[in-house]
Amino acid sequence: MPHIHFRIVCNKGTYIRAIAHDFGKRLQNGAHLSSLRRTKSGDYDIAQAWQLDELINAIKQGRDKSTANNNNPIEP
Repeated sequence: MPHIHFRIVCNKGTYIRAIAHDFGKRLQNGAHLSSLRRTKSGDYDIAQAWQLDELINAIKQGRDKSTANNNNPIEP
């Protein structure tokens, strides 16, 4: 079965699963998503995301992302 990889830049309210369904209809075949990855939402980008080990360490040490690399605690 063929796999198609695609990237979409869209606004809120876009239903990516519906687009995959439309692909299948247009191709006169079934279609579904095997994975979906959001890389940006508003001002947040995947490049700003925490790695799991970073998040665990930051929680343990009471740090946020802006201070994660300089060992300063979160200010109350």
